[in-house]
Amino acid sequence: MKTTRIFLLSLLLSLPWAAGADTTGQQIQFLDMLDRYLAISDEVTRIAGQPNRVSYIAVEGIVEIHEMRGNAAQAIPELEKLLKETRNNQTLRNILHLKLRDLYKDSAQGEKALQHLRAILRENRAGR
Repeated sequence: MKTTRIFLLSLLLSLPWAAGADTTGQQIQFLDMLDRYLAISDEVTRIAGQPNRVSYIAVEGIVEIHEMRGNAAQAIPELEKLLKETRNNQTLRNILHLKLRDLYKDSAQGEKALQHLRAILRENRAGR
């Protein structure tokens, strides 16, 4: 990957807009930003091959989008549906239960939050 970075950096510096930066400081800042971008790309690629981590990020993303729309609780039906459809992946079920616990707790539905915590204990005990 280091060879790829060196190649990309030399290629980008040969471009008129990159080479035409006002100062050496701007070129260094540009290279630093590019290096950070490539490091993030490496990490995303690594995580993408780990189904449990990707599932967690996806669940968080669903909730985040609903939060941006102004109502995180609207994610509840979507996550409940995913939970019902997920039978053979206990890790994903745990992630969904925990996120649903948070959503129910935040929307003042404590009993439903407790039901998800109890389900985690029951399902994980049964799985052993």
